[in-house]
Amino acid sequence: MQFPDELVDLIVASGLGVRGGPGITTPGAIFVSARGVIPAGNGPFTSLIETSGSGVDRVQDRSEPAYVWQSLQVAVRASTPPAARDLSLKLYWLLVGIKNEFVGGVWYVDNHAMQQPFDGGLDETGARIKYVFNMVFNKRPS
Repeated sequence: MQFPDELVDLIVASGLGVRGGPGITTPGAIFVSARGVIPAGNGPFTSLIETSGSGVDRVQDRSEPAYVWQSLQVAVRASTPPAARDLSLKLYWLLVGIKNEFVGGVWYVDNHAMQQPFDGGLDETGARIKYVFNMVFNKRPS
């Protein structure tokens, strides 16, 4: 399993969403990548979009990275601001709680939230509000 799919499984297991994909229009669906097609409807729908990260950590006597710093943007779209804000806050608190634990079989050391969820304006349809936040995770390569 690869980042950020590891996090999708955690979110699904926590009851905060269902795995999205082509043809999935269920409210609460989670889509991975900027190419994930967000369905029409009230939502909420969540996107996990991998961003650039910030390099690697090495350990003595090893050439391969011991840990990587991978980052992502979480965007929640819904027809009402309270629905988008509420789900984004629940996801935020779930993800910032990851520390020294396995997620999807991968060891996560820590994370850093770049900001708390904020109102990102209307989504590309112009009909839904979008709440957004960005995070960086220090983890084993996956």
